[in-house]
Amino acid sequence: MQQHAISQPERFAGMSKARLLAEANRILSANMDPRSFITMTYAVVDTERRTMTYARAGHNPLIHLSKGVTRVLTPAGLGLGMDRGERFEEILEEAEVALDSGDVFL
Repeated sequence: MQQHAISQPERFAGMSKARLLAEANRILSANMDPRSFITMTYAVVDTERRTMTYARAGHNPLIHLSKGVTRVLTPAGLGLGMDRGERFEEILEEAEVALDSGDVFL
């Protein structure tokens, strides 16, 4: 049985969110039907800094509810598998948002 790099989480330790999505795109693009794509958002919450860093690969925008204010978070990004070249990485944006107690994300 062949093991793909995507199933080796230690390989991705310390990567930025955008870099991880670019690697996932490279691996998945080589192994999936070219008529298919996957959307996702990858986010990491830092409880010490009270921030969330995230990147979006063509997925629905994140909705951030904080202190009665609603924000739609839409960093640029293509779905995984939609581009098998450099365009995916050129478009992909990583963003960070400050967190307050009681914040909600949808």
